[in-house]
Amino acid sequence: MAKPIVWIITYYWPPGSGPGVQRWLKFVKYFDELGADVRVVTVRNGTYPMIDESLSVEIPTSISILKTKTFEIYRLFNVIRGRKGKATEVGLGDLTKKQSLFTKLANQIRSNYFIPDGRVGWRRYARKALLKEINLEESNVMITTGPPQSTHLIGLDIKKHLGDRVKWIMDMRDPWVNIYYNKHLQRSKSAQQKDQRLEDESLGTADSLVVVNNGLREEFSSRAKQVEVITNGWDAEDFPASVASAKEDKFVVRFTGNLGNSYDIPDVWKGIAEGLKGHLDRVEFRFTGHVGELVKQHIEQFGLSQYCVFEDFVPHQEAVKRMIDADLLLLPIPPSENMGRIVPGKVFEYLASSTPILGIGPSDSAASEILVACNRDTMVSHRKANLIAERCKEIFSQWEKTASRVKHEGDEHLVYSRKALSERYLKHIEAIA
Repeated sequence: MAKPIVWIITYYWPPGSGPGVQRWLKFVKYFDELGADVRVVTVRNGTYPMIDESLSVEIPTSISILKTKTFEIYRLFNVIRGRKGKATEVGLGDLTKKQSLFTKLANQIRSNYFIPDGRVGWRRYARKALLKEINLEESNVMITTGPPQSTHLIGLDIKKHLGDRVKWIMDMRDPWVNIYYNKHLQRSKSAQQKDQRLEDESLGTADSLVVVNNGLREEFSSRAKQVEVITNGWDAEDFPASVASAKEDKFVVRFTGNLGNSYDIPDVWKGIAEGLKGHLDRVEFRFTGHVGELVKQHIEQFGLSQYCVFEDFVPHQEAVKRMIDADLLLLPIPPSENMGRIVPGKVFEYLASSTPILGIGPSDSAASEILVACNRDTMVSHRKANLIAERCKEIFSQWEKTASRVKHEGDEHLVYSRKALSERYLKHIEAIA
């Protein structure tokens, strides 16, 4: 049997940045290297919260990329607000706090008329392009990846139109209806019901569901035809062959990524301050990316602000280098009802860096399960300041006693390499086709 054409329908694609871009940029890279016929469908001018132009060099030159128009509600909102630039605000502010009249109105419109999310304006353009491009004389497997979950509605449309002539895999990186921020949306009952119907119909129609952790498998297994867990990962080509830089005079505590106001975890900073008490003049906290004002308030509340350095987002390769050149990496999960099912994409690169990790979240969470499987410490609850303090004391003490940076020596993280995961995914695609 001839190899199928693999259609990747993804909103997030370079020059956008973040975990959603990384997952499918890496899969596409290795699918192509492993001989698959890959064709990407994405948007022509998307709105992205982060931009990293350097990622474009990783796109294989041999693959076909089809870019379509889209209608962007977020772009419209930002034009009205007078906000410009390649990196565009794609949220509607902190939904838990007092909002301006415009933001309240925008939130109402987005929550009740753009279901399941503000990217749904891409649906009709992508559907039209795919129906024109798919050659039914060939074997075709279509993969839709979300968030944004509206991408799956494109797959639903194509599957309804073409039936078994096209196989459909839903690739879900996060919950849909149960995503943590949905509870803050000002949605009518009918809007909530519509969102639930779309989720149920998509899960029941897709030929297969691929999720990134066991928690999501548990959530969706009763409604999907079959579920496969294929996690995010790390790419060996992103990690330099050289060892970490020399140990600094400062104990470097690092966070990379988005630490927004949903990370309302004051006891974490209380525990860190207590654990490093008496040594703070030898500590430096370095944040690369976005840090919310509420988080900064908690940091200041416990006397840590003067030891902090806040840096803008950097290209991915530089972010990886900073993970390696650190003495402790912070890995918090935002508190929510479903936090046990959240696995931050950065956990795999944190593991590959071999730097000690302070995981903040439920000890029985999906993320903690991955850490323990790689012989790292289990996660600590964001409410257990005393345990966080003990963990910080222990890691700092190890750092004090060594002439070089403390690094984990195991290779358990190799199972999460992007190439190994791509090989698994291709086997699943071939089984579906």
